[in-house]
Amino acid sequence: MTKDIFDWKASLRYNRPAWPQYFVDKTYVDFMRVKYNFREMPLIVFTDEHGRLLRRVEGFHDENMDDYAAYIDAVLR
Repeated sequence: MTKDIFDWKASLRYNRPAWPQYFVDKTYVDFMRVKYNFREMPLIVFTDEHGRLLRRVEGFHDENMDDYAAYIDAVLR
């Protein structure tokens, strides 16, 4: 994860993810930590079309990449 919004936006233009992406700058991190109750970033939240939580993942760990990819693939089908 990058701390630089310009790098992040450039990456989004190149990778074009199929779902909305949001960037929280330092000004709002504490507010977001309280609101969404997380300890690690990124915070990845999957919801259905009604906003119901399907899955929540805190932090990024290389060893979980296959699991993340399989879940995303299954949800997007």
